[in-house]
Amino acid sequence: MKNNVKGVAAVIFSILLVSAAILSGCSSEKGSRDEKVTALMETADRAASVTMYYGYQCYSYYKEDPESIKEVADAFRSMTLEETDQSIDEATSFTVYFVVNDEESVSVDVDKNGIFWLSKEQKFYKDVSGTFDYDVLADLYAGSGGNMEPNAACELNLD
Repeated sequence: MKNNVKGVAAVIFSILLVSAAILSGCSSEKGSRDEKVTALMETADRAASVTMYYGYQCYSYYKEDPESIKEVADAFRSMTLEETDQSIDEATSFTVYFVVNDEESVSVDVDKNGIFWLSKEQKFYKDVSGTFDYDVLADLYAGSGGNMEPNAACELNLD
């Protein structure tokens, strides 16, 4: 009887040990972040302002409050980028500038196809994690008064 109890205890202990190893492996992978995205977020998290342009429009989304800066930055935060030979569709791209001060800023371009251009890297990337949501930027831009119509007139009133 004692051998059965020891055997059952050994099996349960083994299952718990394997489960713990699997779970710790999963959590460590979630903790590893894309270095390019981490660098972008480090600058974005210190930004004093964020400016976003769409396609060929002259209107820009511009915010200085920390909540708005974080809202834009969060759209990029969980990405994992992989280099691609595809290029940006400029007509559907957002160019986002996170400005810390006069000497430090970072920009990222992204189009409706999920192709990214990172200014510091000078390369094209695609989000392979599937976490980037283009519509988040589109909603922020349009909600602030931006026109996303492809043939919208760019009228500047400098009065």
